[in-house]
Parts: sequence; structure tokens; C-alpha cells
Amino acid sequence: MVAYERHPERITAVFDAEPANTVKALFRKGSPKAHSRPSPTSDTTADGGWFGGAPAAPDLPLDTDVLSPQDHAELTESLKTNGFWGPTCYYLNHRANAAFAKAAVNGGRLGMPVLFVGAAYDPVADLTNPRALDRMRTTCARLTERRVQAGHWLQLEAAGDVNHHLATWLRTAVENPASGS
Repeated sequence: MVAYERHPERITAVFDAEPANTVKALFRKGSPKAHSRPSPTSDTTADGGWFGGAPAAPDLPLDTDVLSPQDHAELTESLKTNGFWGPTCYYLNHRANAAFAKAAVNGGRLGMPVLFVGAAYDPVADLTNPRALDRMRTTCARLTERRVQAGHWLQLEAAGDVNHHLATWLRTAVENPASGS
């Protein structure tokens, strides 16, 4: 995030240079080894940008555990047309998000049932830290937490598990809305 905040045009240009390769490089399956080594993005700033500071993403094989060839083609076509600037601008919005959160009703505390489905093998959002979700736990009065044995793109990599957790939680939340699950 720091590298992107400092050099958004440069990073976006690298992503835009070869959209098909960028999609293949970013959409990779998770691994149980994710937390036994530094995150692949931990050296982005030191390397002078993504992909070791290269001007474009490497041409990796498509990880069909995460994206089908059709999904890859559709994502690539959309990003060729529209570029990566819009989708990655989220990483430039931290101050605005914080200001919005400060102005939220009830101090941002949510009283309704909330489901969080996290990825066990996500090197970016490391849930192995026992305090990783503390803020969510204090702001969501009726939080249900579930974990899926997948990486950052858990909804693609483990759609069946994610959908199972969603369906189970929805049944519980609807049947007993006062308590959550």
C-alpha cells in the first residue's frame, strides 16, 4: 500500500503494460506456507515496484484453481479497456475512509448480525495474528467469524466453502435475528 500511495502512476503503468499477465500474476491460489515467509508484496517498495521492479508483470501460467480461462479473458478485456487506475484507487482512499468512519452513525458500531469469512492462507490479510480482528470484534456487536482454507481470492478459490458459510449464516440470522450466530 505504501508503494502504491507513493507511486500510483508508476504501479498502475506496470499493471497496464500487460493486463493479461498482471491478472495471471495477481490471481494466485493460497498456500499453507503463506505465513512461514514474508508476503510476496513485502518487498515492493524496496524492489522499486511490483514484480521486482520490472516494467510489466511476468507471463505466469494461469492458475485455474482461482480463475477459469473465460474469467481470465473477461477480466483481461475489461482491464485492457478501462485500465487498473480505477480498481486500484482504493489504496489511495485511506484518509477519506477514515473520515467517513469517524462520521458513522453510532460511532461506527454495527448492531445487526455480521459475517466475516477470512482466508487462512492470505499473505496480505494475515489472520494468524490473534489480534488481527480485534477492531472488527469491538465494532460488530453480533459478529460471526469463519475461516476458509484458501488464499486472498477465497471467493474464487473456495467458492463452495464460502457459499456454505454464507448460506448457513443467513439461515441462522433469519431464524434467530436477535442473537446472530
